Parts: sequence; structure tokens; C-alpha cells
Amino acid sequence: MASNELEDQPVVAGENEYAEDSSDDAIPATKSGVRLDPKAKLHTPTPKFNKNDIVHAALLIGNDRIKGTFQVYQSQYNRERAVFEYQLVDPYRGTIVKNGAWIRERDLRIEKRG
Repeated sequence: MASNELEDQPVVAGENEYAEDSSDDAIPATKSGVRLDPKAKLHTPTPKFNKNDIVHAALLIGNDRIKGTFQVYQSQYNRERAVFEYQLVDPYRGTIVKNGAWIRERDLRIEKRG
């Protein structure tokens, strides 16, 4: 018959239960014959457009969508979004488009290399 008395058993905390096996989950220094280099530089991709390239863009200025031809003024790599962004210049007026707003690479199409 079963008794209603509680037996004393050791209590093991959940975080300590798997602490002994953590070495199995660690990333090895060599895997499949390839060694990881901790000093390796992170690869930054190259921009699709260079300074002075002529590009097409459809921009929303105010409430109007304007299609135009612009010149690349400057580029930067946005690490948070992992995309290149560009500032454009109107080649006919010589003014920076949208007060220097950064425009994503996917919104531009190449017309002519600078």
C-alpha cells in the first residue's frame, strides 16, 4: 500500500541540470576541416552605384510621385538594415534631392556609369 508520507529527495535546479553537458554544445574551433579565424574582418558588400553615376528614381516629394534622373552624390552602408543608401543630386538644378534624405539601393535603376 502507498503511504501518504513525503519522501526526502534531493532538489536539482533546472539551470544546473544541464551545466555538465554544456561542453557538447560549444562551437568547436575546427569543424569539417575549416578553422574559424577570430581576427577575420567582417565583409562589407560593395555598393551597386558609385559617386557620379546617373540613376532613375521615382520619389515621393510632398504628395506627388516624381520620376526623374539623378546623380549619385554620396553612399553609405546601413548595418541595421544591411543595405546601401544613397544621397542624390538633381543634375539640372544642382540641388540635393529631398534635403539629403538617404534613398535605398532597391529604389534606384542605373542609366549611365559616372
